[in-house]
Amino acid sequence: MLRKLAVFVSVFFTVSLVLAQTGQGTIKGKMLDKDNGEPLAFANVVLMKGGSQVAGTMTDFDGKFTFPALTPGKYTVQATYVGYQPMQVNDVVVMSGKITFMKDIKASSSAENLEEFVVIDYEVPLISKDQTSSGGTVTAEDIKKMPGRSAASIAATVGGVYATDNGSNALSVRGARTSGTDTYIDGIKVRGTQNLPKSAIEQVSVITGGIPAQYGDATGGIVNITTRGASKDWFGGIEYLTSGFKTGDDVIGLDKFGFNLLGWSVSGPIKTRKDSLGNKKDAIAGFFFSGEAKHEVDPRPFYNGDMKVNDALMLELEETPYIQNLGDAGGVINNASYVGLNDMEETPFRLNVSRKSLNLAGKIDLTTSKTTNVTFGGSFDYRDANNYVRGTNRDANNYVRGTNTAFSLFNSANNPQTIDRTWRAYGRFTQRFENSSDEENPSLIKDAFITFQVDYSNYHAVTQDERHKDNLSHYGYIGKFTTTRIQNYDELNEVTGYAVVDANGNPTGDTLKGYFSNWQTLLYEFEPGDLNPTLANYTSNYYDVFANDPFGNWDNRENVQSNGGLINGDNPANVYGMWSSMGRVNNSYTVNDQSQFRVSAQGSASIKDHSLKIGFEYEQTVDRAYSAAPVGLWTLGRQLVNTQIEQRSFEEGTFTQEIWIDSRPAYLLDQAYDPNSHSAFDKNLRDALGMQVDGTNWIDFDSYGPDVWDIGMFSPDELISNGGFVNNFGYDHTGEKTSGNPSLDDFFNNVDENGNKLRETPAFQPIYVAGFIQDKFAFDDLIFNVGVRIDRYDANQSVLKDKYSMFPVKTVAEIQGLDVPENIGDDFVVYVADATSPNVGDVVGYRDGDVWYNSGGEEITDPTVLHSSGIPNPWLVDPNDDQVFADLDAESFKDFEPQVNISPRIAFSFPISDEALFFAHYDVLTQRPESNNRMDLISYLAFGAGGNNLFGGYFNNPALKAEQTIDYELGFQQKLDNYSALKLSAFYREMRNQVQSTQVLGAYPGSYFTFDNKDFGTVKGLTVSYDLRTKGNVSLRASYTLQFADGTGSSTTTSGALVASGNGNLRTLIPLAFDQRHRIVVAADYRYGKEKNYNGPVMFGKDILQNTGLNVTMRSGSGTPYTKRSRVNGGGVLFTSQGLSPQEGQLNASRLPFNTTVDVKLDRTIDLKWGKGEGEDRKEATLNIYIQTLNVLNAKNIIGVYGATGNPDDDGFLEAAYQQTYIVNQIDENAFRDQYRVKADNGYNYALPRRMRLGIQLNF
Repeated sequence: MLRKLAVFVSVFFTVSLVLAQTGQGTIKGKMLDKDNGEPLAFANVVLMKGGSQVAGTMTDFDGKFTFPALTPGKYTVQATYVGYQPMQVNDVVVMSGKITFMKDIKASSSAENLEEFVVIDYEVPLISKDQTSSGGTVTAEDIKKMPGRSAASIAATVGGVYATDNGSNALSVRGARTSGTDTYIDGIKVRGTQNLPKSAIEQVSVITGGIPAQYGDATGGIVNITTRGASKDWFGGIEYLTSGFKTGDDVIGLDKFGFNLLGWSVSGPIKTRKDSLGNKKDAIAGFFFSGEAKHEVDPRPFYNGDMKVNDALMLELEETPYIQNLGDAGGVINNASYVGLNDMEETPFRLNVSRKSLNLAGKIDLTTSKTTNVTFGGSFDYRDANNYVRGTNRDANNYVRGTNTAFSLFNSANNPQTIDRTWRAYGRFTQRFENSSDEENPSLIKDAFITFQVDYSNYHAVTQDERHKDNLSHYGYIGKFTTTRIQNYDELNEVTGYAVVDANGNPTGDTLKGYFSNWQTLLYEFEPGDLNPTLANYTSNYYDVFANDPFGNWDNRENVQSNGGLINGDNPANVYGMWSSMGRVNNSYTVNDQSQFRVSAQGSASIKDHSLKIGFEYEQTVDRAYSAAPVGLWTLGRQLVNTQIEQRSFEEGTFTQEIWIDSRPAYLLDQAYDPNSHSAFDKNLRDALGMQVDGTNWIDFDSYGPDVWDIGMFSPDELISNGGFVNNFGYDHTGEKTSGNPSLDDFFNNVDENGNKLRETPAFQPIYVAGFIQDKFAFDDLIFNVGVRIDRYDANQSVLKDKYSMFPVKTVAEIQGLDVPENIGDDFVVYVADATSPNVGDVVGYRDGDVWYNSGGEEITDPTVLHSSGIPNPWLVDPNDDQVFADLDAESFKDFEPQVNISPRIAFSFPISDEALFFAHYDVLTQRPESNNRMDLISYLAFGAGGNNLFGGYFNNPALKAEQTIDYELGFQQKLDNYSALKLSAFYREMRNQVQSTQVLGAYPGSYFTFDNKDFGTVKGLTVSYDLRTKGNVSLRASYTLQFADGTGSSTTTSGALVASGNGNLRTLIPLAFDQRHRIVVAADYRYGKEKNYNGPVMFGKDILQNTGLNVTMRSGSGTPYTKRSRVNGGGVLFTSQGLSPQEGQLNASRLPFNTTVDVKLDRTIDLKWGKGEGEDRKEATLNIYIQTLNVLNAKNIIGVYGATGNPDDDGFLEAAYQQTYIVNQIDENAFRDQYRVKADNGYNYALPRRMRLGIQLNF
């Protein structure tokens, strides 16, 4: 019934075309006669913003007026009535999703001057009647004073929001996972980055509880960012902010991190409306444009700085990386193995991690009439940065790429580069409908409006080697290797001999006996290339060491590699399994492209005391990704060439007998051509080299340069099946975007002109549709907000028919002659002793969904007992299916069944007086899976042993369900005096169906790791907030949150270790990783005014501190949980852990220390005036000079530790008695210990250090 209702409502919303728009607010007010308190009906009320009229209306019979569908920000309300003095209320604040209730506007008819406006300054009430949702709003006036520049840092000052001070924008709202919080910019749901110029931010609003029905697809909170609009008057500004400049290897300035920012903004009219005298009245169209350009030497500095090898030694290591190993092992030793602390020096900033960025935001506002508005806007964010590499890297598909890489000590020059850009654009139309002015037939429907928005976003990111970019054949190139080969008669066969065949392969009856020729390599010579000069130095160094001793060292490729020399496709061995060696090329090239198209709007109207809102939202995203491991393409190419000519030919006419050895004939043989073994790569390479494609010429692959071949010469299957060199969706195997939407049949069956499968993979294109209806009404003194939201999610892809089998299986009803226990249903899957030859006499068990039975119909918990191999064998539709790569086809899949979720919401606010109110809410929130839910066909082809795919990762689960949160809150707010108020709110959350890693045990042809809706959790908490409006010189916002966040998993991979050990079904409530038990946030401002508002010190008759202020933001919180370990194994330092590291006690039972961060901004505004004349005739501007200091106390906040010691800089490995044997067996024990200490002192275990910046801003 509910499903039918959901479909009906969805269709209704679609037909009505009344669509959902987020983040708008409403102004409500009343105009009265000041003398007798009677309402003034049909008064004209005009709404202004930036000096331009944006809306107009009339009061109703009760003197009431409403302006709905307003963009958050500040407005001016002008009210006029014939015979009464006109009234103007300035700076009326509209907040996202809130109703602003103005104080009654009282106009006098007895005033002497009925032409001049009476101006009133609006004061934001300490207690809002519309308290149906929790959170906080920070307006532009406060934002410009605050030390933080990002919207995320501003949002983190709201009570109940947790953020780690590590430079990221991730926010956890009331104990939810960070992925559960959605961010909107001007109504656009953010995909990609959310960076904006600070001057563009009008308002940041955070909803932590009581999320209205107009918002969906979020289980944590909502962050709404509104950008500034246009103005009828020209204004603008330019800003410069710096912490210092890099000169050579040093940074000179206030700190050592080299932050420099240039910002600008400009706004003004495009077209103005004139009055009857030709004077400009207001703007019909206006614009706002702002931007910031930044350069940062180190965007995420470490508290203790970093370590580097001194420059002279680093140059020596790069030029001469090897010395000869004179020990029994022979070969060479990496000189970096002898580097100790005496060879290193501290550096205050990380090397080669600089970032350049550009942020732009703009908006055009059109007021086409007093009831219609059109807005066009957008933003752009570009970043170009080199990445600090310290451990395992993952590609755009979350697969491991570049494992065992830590570049920072010996190889920072090769840090990979990431370039990303995000752009978004939107158009919004708003139509307000005038209320009826007919006194005799008043309209039942009032304050109606519709608003319609279309937006598009795109995020595109590329991670690459900065030099090689998309030239993938360049990544692994070291130089030219020339092979010298001769034919040797080294095989004697005079017993069986070899049969001679004719051209068709048929025996002729003749047999050859004697000596037979084979190819032998004499020398493997090297000429260094210049694409990767440090890598080439390894091999040059190796050849120099053994210049006089080629035999056994460089007489063939195998000896070069086994003794430590590098050939094309190699990277040097790591130093002590901790550090990447000099010159190592980052073995990863990734492209990630995400786009989003949305149509969203809403309609609203008031019917008596009910404010009804109805809406609809449509969204389609298109995700594409491409990743390659380019270094090893040289190795793959070498493996694929000449495979078709590996065998010798005994076809008559192809061999000769010209000499005798020991009185025996010696036969000189040609190579035979085997078309069945001929790779696509070899064919394409021969064609590119001008060789006969089916010829038997031997290709000396490494003697050719990197521009002779490219990745397009490989077939997709060659790249997938030989180690997973590429993974892609929405792109082909070469990195080009796929056209159209390839189907499953296309993926499995389409081939090129040579018969090679194309493996066309579609982009991930899920469709999300939602509708809601919401009613806000008053019942006596109670204000209710009741709504329901219906979400429909279609992943728009295929899923496995049966997660327990990669191939179609048979059920009881499909097998004739099967005698089953009475409790076994017809739809149960049948299991047999041997999947390749099933018969009714060999049935060993059955399965119904996730429930397993033995042959006797008894339920079992361990399906591995059904087969001696531990892999239950199902009765397959085709018993010949046993190899996933060869046999998987479209028959194993079905279409995804769209998911429908219904989310009721109810909230109320109960004012018990003008100075106190209660509020409460109950919400059901759902969110579609944020990750791990794309159908990854290529990973299925790469099905590997041990439960992972060949890319080293889990398998996605395209059938994941939506996550759900049930949210409760009860609160009380009390006005303390005319300046301050206190609010208390208690909240409780149940989080269900959260995604967690799991193992599909009993799957065929092997168990595998994937994800499922396994996790659950609860959050209990209390937030106390204090709000002090400006009193004297001080304004203050403060909050304390007590929170208990427990669950079975903090992220999608929390249970990874349990799953790997076979205990993935164990579920225990533990403190979540972001469970900060106590959190205190204070945002305070102390500011002196000017002239008559100045009350500060005076020296020599001067107001020395006028327009001067200090803004302080403090975030303090107890430590988050971590798991204690009883044994240290080097995990997190060594690439390969030494032994186990079992947990001690419960997971997350220990706590990090308390953290406190204080940010300050000290600023002074100077008024500038110039030009001739006096008063308004002179030109004016303001100059603001400020110092921004983040973490002003330079607090050493610990945000990560090692489980065995609880320390951030020492894991205890070097002192552990059971690890001493491993340590003393290293090449140089002292160097190993020194390098280990450097690696263990992980800068990511500390929050950001103090950063100081000097800024100047000119506004005109």
